[in-house]
Amino acid sequence: PVSLLCANSKLTERVLYNQLVTYVEASCKLPPEQKGFRTGRSVDTALALYCPTLLRLVI
Repeated sequence: PVSLLCANSKLTERVLYNQLVTYVEASCKLPPEQKGFRTGRSVDTALALYCPTLLRLVI
């Protein structure tokens, strides 16, 4: 049925996404500085790491 096409597409997308994320994380393809769109990392994490450096450079 036509109504299942969307569900199949979503399922395929989720499976591919999970495989890609697992591969990228396991093979360290992204630098540690990459915070966006990664589990356990956020803008807050980036600011907490870089604010002391910025303050040291300004003061």
